[in-house]
Amino acid sequence: MDKFQERKKLFDDALNFRKPDRVPIVANATSWPILDSDTHAKLSEALSDWELNEKIYYEFIERYDFDSYSQMPGRYNKKMLDALEVKEVVFDDERKTVNWIETEMMTADELPMYRDRRTELYWTKVVSRRYSDINMEKLVKAYQADRIQREGQQRVAKNIVEKYHAPLQRRTNLQHPLEMIFELRGIKNFSMDMRRRPELLQEIIDAQIPDVISHVRQLCENPDERYITQAFLGALGHSVLNEKQFEKFYWPTFKAIVETMHEYGYQLGLQWQAVLSSRIDFFEELPKHSLKIEIEEDIFEIRKLLPDQCLMGGMPIEYLGSATKEEAVDYVKKVVTELGGNGIILAANKTMAFEHDGKRENLLAMLEFAKNYKL
Repeated sequence: MDKFQERKKLFDDALNFRKPDRVPIVANATSWPILDSDTHAKLSEALSDWELNEKIYYEFIERYDFDSYSQMPGRYNKKMLDALEVKEVVFDDERKTVNWIETEMMTADELPMYRDRRTELYWTKVVSRRYSDINMEKLVKAYQADRIQREGQQRVAKNIVEKYHAPLQRRTNLQHPLEMIFELRGIKNFSMDMRRRPELLQEIIDAQIPDVISHVRQLCENPDERYITQAFLGALGHSVLNEKQFEKFYWPTFKAIVETMHEYGYQLGLQWQAVLSSRIDFFEELPKHSLKIEIEEDIFEIRKLLPDQCLMGGMPIEYLGSATKEEAVDYVKKVVTELGGNGIILAANKTMAFEHDGKRENLLAMLEFAKNYKL
């Protein structure tokens, strides 16, 4: 068995609650590899120059040698965004941050059009709001920047598998129909919609469910075995819903996605942002071993509440970035020794994007311990 297959088996064992040789470890980072790099590049420089960004990512891979990587480089393509004059993404080299400014991309009056003619609404309404004074010259420059990045990301994925012998994490990003509305309307407007237009929102969700499930089936019927999971879903819009709203608007579609993937023998990769413990009663309805959940909360508490789903986390940002090296190792030792053979994948509990989300010496020490601890 080669190194790629050995690593793939670590994840397959963890997902299916078979005892792996050791706990698999995933890099959960976006901008942090740039901030950690010995190139000392600014965020704006690396995110405007794909060649530099790719070089930094290989530096990150070779320094830490994770078993897999949840994010590809280039989440923010500054060159493309600059060409389109996008204003809601702010690059701050002084603070070493990238931030989104929430912007209303769809008005309440446009919800019926979104229900009936989504593509038309996007091109006639959303594009003009997101990209100011769009013209052919800007589109050509943006397309060129996007093409360079997409080709580069394909090259990075190929190298991760063939050169660095690591399986990939996220094949396809699914989006719950409610998350799409949440993204276009923004938190405040979406919250008002839930109170004022619940029937219309339900109609929108119902109209999109067949397409979502059809997409899931296509993925499962044509699997790419380079990946740990065949589909990934980021969950954030649920965080503004009360329990009754969650049960009505979010859960039925989410449950259908999970159960469809389970029919084919696959787990859904899930990034659950915000509190999971308050929704545990719902998750108990799902088939055992049907999820890989990226959690922000304490992994020991969630394991007690949810004993039958694979959890990814267990390396809190406060230990990666603020604790001493000894404290960091002691914590990961506790996770590995107490939970390691029980459906656990080690990773940062939040996406590492800011300078103080990690210290090199802490991360290296935690990785060294976890890689050498046999279960």
